[in-house]
Amino acid sequence: PHPRRSDAMSIYKKILVAIDLTEEAPQVLNKAMVVSKAHSAELMLVHVVEPVGYAYGGDIPMDLTELQDQLDKAAREQLASYGEKYSVGKDNQIVTVGRPESEIHRLSEEQGVDLVIVGSH
Repeated sequence: PHPRRSDAMSIYKKILVAIDLTEEAPQVLNKAMVVSKAHSAELMLVHVVEPVGYAYGGDIPMDLTELQDQLDKAAREQLASYGEKYSVGKDNQIVTVGRPESEIHRLSEEQGVDLVIVGSH
């Protein structure tokens, strides 16, 4: 008889879905839902807000905190509505500021994530 593959190998327990907030997010979320249901995995929604300074070359004299706060707030609201639609609790909705690739990596390590699904990040 073939040795059984260990369950831990084949099952994703925690899946991180990193989405941008464009119209492609629902497609990414739908795929993530299918995978998480198949594995009975916990789903985490993550959106990384890039620091506004980056987008504008960092040399504008105006104070960007207000703009950053607005982006942050908009992202949280959007994530909350996806959370509701896809039954992902508040504790598993994360909005963070930084460079998407490093933030996603950091969060997946911190949260003990088994699988990362990304949209166009």
